[in-house]
Amino acid sequence: MALQTFDGNTEYAIDTATRKLHLVTVAADGTVTDLGAIVQDVGNITLANTTIDLGTVGILNASNTQVTPALETGGNLASILTAIQATNGDGLTFTAIPIAQGSTAGTTHIKAGVASNYLRLHALIGTVAAAGSVTIQDTASSPVVLIGAMTLAQNGGVVIPFNADSRGCPITSAVNLGINLVTSGTGAGFNGYAIISQATS
Repeated sequence: MALQTFDGNTEYAIDTATRKLHLVTVAADGTVTDLGAIVQDVGNITLANTTIDLGTVGILNASNTQVTPALETGGNLASILTAIQATNGDGLTFTAIPIAQGSTAGTTHIKAGVASNYLRLHALIGTVAAAGSVTIQDTASSPVVLIGAMTLAQNGGVVIPFNADSRGCPITSAVNLGINLVTSGTGAGFNGYAIISQATS
């Protein structure tokens, strides 16, 4: 075993044959006393099939506040996760809707309002044949602009990448409202598609 200095009279030695680390003492006359192995490389460790109690485990909800499943009503973790997923937008039903204005600018009713639901725009892609502008708005009596107006050059286009998280999407100002795409400019019809979802909140 090769000796390595640890402190004044105490050293350690590595037994390369067994891969054990030994703590030893060295006397003034050079006598080495092996105090025994303290670490051993045992390779893979197999745990017995048993129950391991982790205690109370918390998770974070969408507001980054702790939720302790065991302390929730009935301890129903499934209902907690469902609520978190609904807040994040997971599990929504998405609808891909084609938009084909051709070369005629104007207002296209992308999706009609749904009773007691908000609509969200999750993606938009398309081009215009002529210079013009594109605006996304809801169908309130005084429409609320959700996106735009986006000014595009001839043959210009717009891409809003798909985002499944409801917190990052334009949403109608109230329930029961639809979403319109409005273009302006001679020949500046918008052609492409949108992805929209609906939810009660």
